[in-house]
Amino acid sequence: MTDDGSLHVSRWGHGRSVLLIHGGPQGGPAGGEALWSAQRPLAADGWELVVPDRPGHGRSPSRGPEVIEEEALWVAQLLGDGMHLVGHSYGACISLAAAGLAPGAVRSLTLIEPPAYSAAPENPDVSAARAQMRDALREEMPPRDRYLAFARLAGIPDELTARYDEATRARMGHGLSIMRPPWEWDAGPAIDSVARARPPFLAVTGGWSPSMEAIADALATRLEGEHAVIPTGHHLPQLHPAFNELLGRFLASAEAQRSR
Repeated sequence: MTDDGSLHVSRWGHGRSVLLIHGGPQGGPAGGEALWSAQRPLAADGWELVVPDRPGHGRSPSRGPEVIEEEALWVAQLLGDGMHLVGHSYGACISLAAAGLAPGAVRSLTLIEPPAYSAAPENPDVSAARAQMRDALREEMPPRDRYLAFARLAGIPDELTARYDEATRARMGHGLSIMRPPWEWDAGPAIDSVARARPPFLAVTGGWSPSMEAIADALATRLEGEHAVIPTGHHLPQLHPAFNELLGRFLASAEAQRSR
């Protein structure tokens, strides 16, 4: 729990702690347990997985519209004396911002498909994707249509969007309309802070989006880390069986580096 006791947090397994921050807009029924369910086998490999429901998701009540810098505060608090930190999508931006606030508490940092557009502002693919997403979601449209437009541009697999009924799509579309979007966030200060601390860094992408590949390349270069591509063709490479092997190997390597 965070200081006000409102945040629902699940813990799987025992060992060195790994904090997993999920993505997605408010309004969907799923929290961390559902969105990180494919990573649960790692709990049998000597890791404690710390899995919060972000505010307004799952069993955690909303704290108002989502803002990356504000959510980073409770993530930094959860890090405590130190954890490995993993974030996906909007949760990857939150994780990067939290690592910037508490770089000494980050044993390693893994960002999966981070829409940190300001990490590569001069790249034409990033500029185009940023403008396309901004313009599509700026238009007046019913919330349900807003969510579907977002899902298409964000590379969400059709089989996942098909699971949501019309009311859920509308709630998620409303969440998108009130959140502070990642293209309005300046990742520069967080990147500078993490770069000074130099925790082991891994970016993971699904190979579907030139802009995501460019952002991950820029982050890996700036943070002196690795960019791995799992060619899923969509925004959720953590669903691929190869992801857990990749992450487990990276976490073990990060632990070994710290023990030298």
